[in-house]
Amino acid sequence: MDSKPLDKLYLVFSMILRKLTYFARESPHFFPTLSISIFVALSLLGIHSSSIGQFYGFMNNGPDSSLVAGRERGIRSDEWSNFSFLTVGQIENNFDKINKNIGPGINYALQPDIPTNDWSTIFRPHNWLFFVAPFDVAFAFKWWMPVCLLLVSSYYFSLRKLGKRGLATLASLAFTASPFILWWSQTSVWAILGYALIIIMLFEDIIRGRKRFGRASIAVNSLLLSFSMSAFLLHFYPPFQIPIILVSAAYLLGYLLNNYSGIPGVGLLRKTKVFLPVAISILLVLGLGAMFVHQNQDTLTRLTDSVYPGHRVISGGTLPLINLADGFLMPILQSGHRAANFFTNQSEASNFILVAPFLLLPSFALLYAKYRQSRIIDYAFLTINLCIVFFLLRDFTTIVDPVAHLLLLDKVPNTRLTYGVGFAGFIQLLLFIKIISSVKLKRSKLLLTSASGYAAACLAIIMLVGARVTSQYPLFIHNKLVVLCLALGFTSIIFFAVSGRAKLTLLALAGFTIISSAAIHPLYRGTSVLTTNKLVTAMDAVSDKRVTWATVDSVIFSGFGALAGDNTVTGIYSNPRPDYWDPVFGEQYSEIFDRQAHVIMTTKRYADNQPIYLEANSTFSIDYSCENLRKLKVDYILSKSLENPSCTTLIKTVKLQKSTLYILKFIT
Repeated sequence: MDSKPLDKLYLVFSMILRKLTYFARESPHFFPTLSISIFVALSLLGIHSSSIGQFYGFMNNGPDSSLVAGRERGIRSDEWSNFSFLTVGQIENNFDKINKNIGPGINYALQPDIPTNDWSTIFRPHNWLFFVAPFDVAFAFKWWMPVCLLLVSSYYFSLRKLGKRGLATLASLAFTASPFILWWSQTSVWAILGYALIIIMLFEDIIRGRKRFGRASIAVNSLLLSFSMSAFLLHFYPPFQIPIILVSAAYLLGYLLNNYSGIPGVGLLRKTKVFLPVAISILLVLGLGAMFVHQNQDTLTRLTDSVYPGHRVISGGTLPLINLADGFLMPILQSGHRAANFFTNQSEASNFILVAPFLLLPSFALLYAKYRQSRIIDYAFLTINLCIVFFLLRDFTTIVDPVAHLLLLDKVPNTRLTYGVGFAGFIQLLLFIKIISSVKLKRSKLLLTSASGYAAACLAIIMLVGARVTSQYPLFIHNKLVVLCLALGFTSIIFFAVSGRAKLTLLALAGFTIISSAAIHPLYRGTSVLTTNKLVTAMDAVSDKRVTWATVDSVIFSGFGALAGDNTVTGIYSNPRPDYWDPVFGEQYSEIFDRQAHVIMTTKRYADNQPIYLEANSTFSIDYSCENLRKLKVDYILSKSLENPSCTTLIKTVKLQKSTLYILKFIT
């Protein structure tokens, strides 16, 4: 047998292997390439980390065959019972901007997590595949694309500051896997940070006059800047966007002061040429934003003028002090039964592995040491630390409320401001590591003693927080030895940072972060739990024409009529629609109707016999009666009981493993 073809194949294989090995060992692009490859593979397999598997648990017993890894867990109800549920509902709506299957029709243009055929989708790339790929692939892509965006952008930003691939990889993993980010579990949480980092890096290139694309650099940077800022803007969630804008502005102001003398040209005209593309990009984005607001003005007005969420004016000083130093407790938050006994739900209680407050004093000391040695002030490091101080003052006092009002922070709940503190803390840590390596600090016993003493003081503060938590929430955590071990692990990050050990700092941070977040998300394959389940199939078979549904006594199944391709008067009203409800029930209930809400019908009978009842800020119920069914023009009812009015007749019983539901027809 001729061995020459095998020899050639071996040589080709060896050459490819050598190139791949060299790429992995030497290229700064290996980690991003690997990340994108994993993201593409997961998307093609239809694997995601949405918590829509919760619906399986409400309907069935036993293991879920769609569960690939982890365990069934409802991470954040806004995700699985709202955004992801409504995303699946868009199949039957042909991805129109107005979902006509819910009440009078609901505008989804302001919901970046929900795919629509509106022009704004151009700037929401996570939704692009819904129009060209199988739904399960597109759904997984929507999930992973923002994650990958943050992972890659934070890597390249870290690489710029630290200059080493290994350190940048650890920093990127530590930031992207932060418990706060994973517990919030929304496209906007990842994407807003990812686009912010891209915008910052583009501004850095423009300020420094870097020409990565040759003569076309100005044009390319301007286009990328315009797209990134538009994508950032059209996520349209001010409570997260405002803090990130302030952090980015603070850092870029310092960066500009650091590099002002390095801007090409000495004349005003040359400097104008550098910043003119930035000004044009900003004007274009503002124009785009104005057009988007104008086209969706009715929906925006309904939201801002509603009872809930309405006009929010939030004062400072409302964040629990525990949130300043509870990052070391994040591993415990992954325990469902323990977390149920903490001060609030897991998502709202989540935090970054927040070392930023503990690095403030060493940061100002480092700024002073650098100035003494070189007579140079690192303005970027200064402004980012001042930003953290300002945010903390806002969180825990009312001192800066007048300034916060001017900066629109009175629209940002203090718990959401943690998002900005975490972002600023990420930049602070990178700059701290960079600067401490450049300042000539003697590796002596004095340095180690100082770092040890400071870390011990931080440990004492953290243990005081731990003591308070064990006292107030013993069912969350009561074992003082566990508290000590977690506190020591957290404090080690501070010690390594202050003593100038970059690799150990990021290893400790990444390790602690992964321990704190590895068990949060399950992995699922596909969306069959909502698209092909027994209940939707039964509802779909009821009629061969478009009908109107109402669900009784179940928030979970309230919007299933839309999944069946019909209209539903119950379900998720993402926009307040008092204009729909008032003519039916009268304006005396307008305060209840004027809110974002889950809407259900109920068999409960309240003392005042009102037909409408506010169950919670975001839930109201309608009395299940013949009169109300007639007013709402309901054709079919999905009910959890047979306690039904005389105007209905049972036509089908749907027996699920967990419960039995009844489909009834309204008889006129």
